[in-house]
Amino acid sequence: MRNDDMEPLDSLDAAFNLPETVCSDADMRQLYEVIVARMRREALYLPMNTVQQLLIERIAFNYIVLRMREREQTGTTGGFEHARMQKDFNTFWLSMTKEFNNLLERSDKGNRDAILGEVRDIVLTTLSGVSDTQTRQDLMIRFSEAFESAGL
Repeated sequence: MRNDDMEPLDSLDAAFNLPETVCSDADMRQLYEVIVARMRREALYLPMNTVQQLLIERIAFNYIVLRMREREQTGTTGGFEHARMQKDFNTFWLSMTKEFNNLLERSDKGNRDAILGEVRDIVLTTLSGVSDTQTRQDLMIRFSEAFESAGL
């Protein structure tokens, strides 16, 4: 049974909650919130499935765990047992960030291609309204040269 105070059934907000057992440090908890907010904002317009959205939480969570363990001396309680474990944890975290960055890059390229397609259609539609054939041809050449010089 649901009441009005509960999150919508498709909300993932509950997943973006740093457990007190992981970190009780207020500054680190705030850093977690900042990382999550920034990453969610950066991905706001991406068509992301649930697993991709949860990747944001895992990146932020594991970053905080990494930072908390790095605060402690290697070989002590709460710290990394040895330097190799710290290196492996960093490598693991970086692999997650690489996946997220690849997602952003693919989306940026897709958005760019879509926008350029729309610009092309607008230019062609506009040029088709130019009745003078020579003027239309000159404008097409100018647009082509301008797009090429801009690397488009």
